[in-house]
Amino acid sequence: MADSRGETDGTADVFTAEEARKRWAELIGRAQHAQRHSTITRSGKRAAIVVDPDWYDRAEIALAKLAADDA
Repeated sequence: MADSRGETDGTADVFTAEEARKRWAELIGRAQHAQRHSTITRSGKRAAIVVDPDWYDRAEIALAKLAADDA
């Protein structure tokens, strides 16, 4: 996970944008087959996170429920 400054605590795979470009197929494989999230950084700050589709779907559902509860 990352703190408010975008720094990670070591629990996620972290790649610079340049590394991610070179290892894109590996990042997709980590998400798809190993359900590992990969954080991509640019200038030392989080720029994107690659997650598996099932995790993303669950997150969308959870956020929709939260929004409905707030309405």
